[in-house]
Amino acid sequence: MVINELSQPNDVDKGEKTEIDIELPVEINDDAHYVPPFGILADILHRSYNTYINRSFKDYKLNYSHISLLIEIYLNKGISQENIANKLKIDKGSVAKGFRKLEEGKYIIRVRDKKDRRKYTLNLTDSGEEMVKRAIKVNAEWEEKVLDSLNSEQFKNNFKKATNIATGLL
Repeated sequence: MVINELSQPNDVDKGEKTEIDIELPVEINDDAHYVPPFGILADILHRSYNTYINRSFKDYKLNYSHISLLIEIYLNKGISQENIANKLKIDKGSVAKGFRKLEEGKYIIRVRDKKDRRKYTLNLTDSGEEMVKRAIKVNAEWEEKVLDSLNSEQFKNNFKKATNIATGLL
């Protein structure tokens, strides 16, 4: 598929617009159905997962972001807020807001760093540990539903590859 698009004016062409041909890859599967690009598919899976997590933890007034933060603390006991923000690629303000809610809900304990009073280290409370266990179970249920609904060994293998790719990006 070729799309003709007008370029944006720049200093080089002194405001003149020129036409650019852009070749877009279009993949058609065996059934002659359009296959969206990987990024769109990844986004659909991400939104589906967020929705599933949000519904599963609605009664606890927790959402996908809170669960992600709890799991990160579980995996890295004593980690700082700043390190979590950097690792998850979330701005520090959003992370701080999420941790305030988790602290109010008694899921975490924030302790000021003795060497740097601006830093907090984070640990889970017993309630936080229980919530992580619940999150692991909910995550496994979602993965099972997604993978079982597709019922394809090839997709399951690609899912593992996608997990490796995502882990490499963190």
